[in-house]
Amino acid sequence: LKATKDAALDVVHAQDRQNKHLKKDVAKEKSGKVAAKEQVRIANKNSKEARDTLKELNEEVGSLRTANDDLTAKNTAAGGEKERLLRLNDALTAANTRANG
Repeated sequence: LKATKDAALDVVHAQDRQNKHLKKDVAKEKSGKVAAKEQVRIANKNSKEARDTLKELNEEVGSLRTANDDLTAKNTAAGGEKERLLRLNDALTAANTRANG
């Protein structure tokens, strides 16, 4: 009877040790999942920040394109005005030459 009791206790102790190891394994797995969830949360946050930055940059590019278009239009107008003034200068030079002639 004592041998049976001792054998039963040995089995119980072995199961307790096995349960202890299993609990440790479960705790490790849970902490791994928590760490993985945290990494996913951080990656999502970084991704959102990157998207926000990209959106801001795209808006800035749009503003720069508009400013560039405005400057191109002004430059084109200034070029036309320059040509008009050069023709006027040539006409005035010719008139001055005839007047002093």
